[in-house]
Amino acid sequence: MTHPIIRPRVAQMLKAGGIDPLFIDIADLNASINAAKRPLRTPLSFSLLAVVEEAVSAAATAFLGTAESSMTGMIVQERIARGLHPSTSYYFSMHPNCTVLPCSVPQYYLRRDKRMSIRGTSDKVRPLLSRLPQNKNL
Repeated sequence: MTHPIIRPRVAQMLKAGGIDPLFIDIADLNASINAAKRPLRTPLSFSLLAVVEEAVSAAATAFLGTAESSMTGMIVQERIARGLHPSTSYYFSMHPNCTVLPCSVPQYYLRRDKRMSIRGTSDKVRPLLSRLPQNKNL
């Protein structure tokens, strides 16, 4: 904030430094503060619904998603972080084995590790599945 009399000079100096200035008058600032004191009332949005769906999916006994979905990826990560084994998460994809019946997440990592070993990817990156908790039902 600057005094209105010197704003043009301050704006010129800021622009010379590569900064686009934004000035707020005290009256506008006070109006914003008063508006912020009122409760925020908005209808339930799809983004909030997505958060609820993600929480329910992360806590479920089993989860089925699609391989192309970033939301599926986040839910699988959350499930693993909560201690659920990856074999309780399934997905559909364009892979021939996963189009009719879903594949379990460990199958994805096994195929990925195989592809990476053929390409000669570093051993530090490759064995992700071996670092996950083991489940005898795989």
